[in-house]
Amino acid sequence: MRIHKTLQSLAAATGLGVALLASGAMAQQAEAPQPVVTKTEISNFENWSVICRNFSSGKRLRVCTAQLQVVQGKDARPVLIWSLFFDDDGKELAVLQTPTGVTIDQGVAVKLSKSGAARKIPFATCDNGFCTANIAVDTALTRELASSAEAEIVVISAAAKAVTFKFPVKGFDKAREALGSR
Repeated sequence: MRIHKTLQSLAAATGLGVALLASGAMAQQAEAPQPVVTKTEISNFENWSVICRNFSSGKRLRVCTAQLQVVQGKDARPVLIWSLFFDDDGKELAVLQTPTGVTIDQGVAVKLSKSGAARKIPFATCDNGFCTANIAVDTALTRELASSAEAEIVVISAAAKAVTFKFPVKGFDKAREALGSR
């Protein structure tokens, strides 16, 4: 199942395994124990962070994720998380995690400051804590992100109202470079 593999890769790369394992997509399949994390490195590049984890064993001994979090409130609670990573097959993916209470069939609209049109990304899963939308990262998206100062993400709430997140994406080019090619 492609969604399952994407969520597994994201869980391994970001350490979100506990939250994702509780989700229906992950809970359906029992897997062998995860390799032990031997080292974690976090590097910050303006609005982006790159989290790399080294593992004791497994197919991949080092897994990295570039991540941007949009936070809200006094407790700085994440309301939107944008992650980029390479899956086990070497394919670069982007995953957007949004709050729940969205209209699933509308997906997520992503508009970068340099582009005229919004990209529509379908939701892949929705759980108690968040909804996820995935897209393969292509050269055009990488270029747009690297040349944009800000992004605008729009989801449609269950009440049929547009919810807009506008935030800076500075530092993407350096985060992407630190992410590497696998």
